[in-house]
Amino acid sequence: MHLTQLWGSRSCVLGVVGGQHLQEERAICCRASQYPACLGLLGLASYTAEQRTKEIGVRKVLGASVGQIVKDLSQEFMMLVVAANVVGWPVAYRVDPGVGLYVGCGVATVLIAFLTVGYQSLRAAGTDPVTALRHE
Repeated sequence: MHLTQLWGSRSCVLGVVGGQHLQEERAICCRASQYPACLGLLGLASYTAEQRTKEIGVRKVLGASVGQIVKDLSQEFMMLVVAANVVGWPVAYRVDPGVGLYVGCGVATVLIAFLTVGYQSLRAAGTDPVTALRHE
């Protein structure tokens, strides 16, 4: 009995599932991994904003605009997201060598990260500097 007769259209060699099934499973895994990644990024951004509350308060008292504060807080996260994309692209290229997909996913991850971190940065920058500095 051949392997194809036993498994039908699926191939068990090296754990690879053939055809349409592989694309469906890949899409499900990608979508399922995006939610915990976004939640982790949201948690990290809120933790960082909480830790830098006094710094944000001092900057606001010294005349920094909300845009400058958001830029400063978002810049370090954007560097991490871009670095993660650069590291992940060669690994993903071995799986599926379509370049357009990676550019689209890279833009999407940067956009999602900016929205997540930007929201937390706006919240932190919108607080009253007096209450942030009073806890000292």
